[in-house]
Amino acid sequence: MVNIAKNNKILPSSGGTIGSPAPTFREHDIELGSDSSLSDSPPDTSTDSASGEVCIKQQQSLPRIRKPARLSRSSFSSFMLERKKLAKVELYGTAALSMADMATDLYMMRRYGSQEESGDFAWATGICVLTSLLLQALVVFAQNRKQPLLKQVMEQAIVWSCVKPGIDAYRVVTEKSAEEGQISSLLGEMTVIKAIELFSESIPGTCVQMFALLLGGQPLSGSTNDSSAMPLISLSCSILTSAVISTSISYEYDFDPKNRAWSPNFYGYMPNGLRRRIACLLLLLFTSAFNLSVRAFTTLIFFSMGGAKLVCLVLGAEILLYLGVKALRKDMAYHIQVYGLFGMFMSVMFRLIAKIITDWTAVAHFRHPTDVGGAYWSFTLFLNVMLGLVAALIFDATAGGEGTDDGQRTYLDDIDVLSVMTALCFGLSTSFLLFLMFIEKKYVATFVSTKTSSAHIISKFLENDSDQLKFKILQRNELKWRAAIGPQVKTWIAERLPKWLDEKPEWFTNHKRSCVPDWAVDDPKLLVKLRTKKVKDILSERRKSVVAALGGAATGKLLK
Repeated sequence: MVNIAKNNKILPSSGGTIGSPAPTFREHDIELGSDSSLSDSPPDTSTDSASGEVCIKQQQSLPRIRKPARLSRSSFSSFMLERKKLAKVELYGTAALSMADMATDLYMMRRYGSQEESGDFAWATGICVLTSLLLQALVVFAQNRKQPLLKQVMEQAIVWSCVKPGIDAYRVVTEKSAEEGQISSLLGEMTVIKAIELFSESIPGTCVQMFALLLGGQPLSGSTNDSSAMPLISLSCSILTSAVISTSISYEYDFDPKNRAWSPNFYGYMPNGLRRRIACLLLLLFTSAFNLSVRAFTTLIFFSMGGAKLVCLVLGAEILLYLGVKALRKDMAYHIQVYGLFGMFMSVMFRLIAKIITDWTAVAHFRHPTDVGGAYWSFTLFLNVMLGLVAALIFDATAGGEGTDDGQRTYLDDIDVLSVMTALCFGLSTSFLLFLMFIEKKYVATFVSTKTSSAHIISKFLENDSDQLKFKILQRNELKWRAAIGPQVKTWIAERLPKWLDEKPEWFTNHKRSCVPDWAVDDPKLLVKLRTKKVKDILSERRKSVVAALGGAATGKLLK
């Protein structure tokens, strides 16, 4: 956690302060020259060995952040306390829903398994749950692989006992710090776990529950037996959990004071007033819930009319359209430094994951140019509405689907599909439009932006004056910028590198030294001075990785 002093200023690691964490930063409050990526990091941080708290380092080249004049000290303190209380409610609420969703999924899996005609749904639910747990276990292993064996066993036990969301929420709320050797902050680990749950359990679980409810003949409700309502309760829990996770991811990153300070043109759409902020959160929650409902219901309708082949054809065509747009705009490569065939594979995977999560839950966090992009993010919502209405109209015109395999009618044949779909699409459209009306007006443009990730990364370098901020370009995929401004970056490094080596600013760590490419340093003496033993060890460790081994040869060809 960021160490906040009593005077409401962020404590630096060595003397002085660099500003207030108030989440009301705007362009006139901070001296920055460009917007910021959701993948861009705040200033370098270090862990205080005494307190274990993360402290932001102040550098001479760091932009000076000013506290907004419109917030008095007392109102600022009240705001931070209010924000902390809301964060606790949000974290604990999300964790409780996640565990409830897991519990209802396990219950429904047992129930489906006890009925011969629903056995396939039991297997599908089990695969979703197992996939989620396996992916969470892999993340926990990577996070704690340098910890003692007992610590690793305990962390794995937390995952497999299905209480990981609750434990993560407690650790973040109580401001615990990451332990030495862990590769990510606790907030970062919690966010990854949420994304995994969203991608591998909540979204597919919603589809399975809806398929079982409307095509499998599970009772809707209306019985005195409480268990008859469980399919509907489980479906509702899956939809609500997905929507809450989606909203919490967007909220946590947008309302983080550091993100707002360092990315004022992208983060900050959530209003600071409590009532407007709660209204925005609820509208974003409704947008996500309606979007997931429309998407799942559309998939169900297509499946009832043409089976899995039609579903794969429609959804596959949509994904190919997205990848085609990225390819035509030369924006397919992801910004991480992974190259060659493996880099291409990883870029496609990252693009697909962001696209799928956006398609189903409308995570506002993924509207950034380095991910789906603002314009395509909004287009996805429009496309979901159009596909849903088209599917319902075709279903209504053809007098329903084919029923079950044995020719029996299902609940889908008995409900007014067009009316239900129209209501869901109206809810989605209304929620999103109202959301745009309640957010800070200057951020509406981020939902229709056509800026590519390459243009964003290049603009960050050209528009910023801070060496620390400009250096971030060396930590981005060279395919995104070298062809356009490679010579300019090389000239800048030649001018600044001698000063960095002599003055040794705190941000210019061994890791940062290792990011300076050999091609950018013509002076052999400077290169020798740059490549210290620790830097060479970092580079050696990097070259041993599978990523570097697969990507090294192809990178040189692509950059020539």
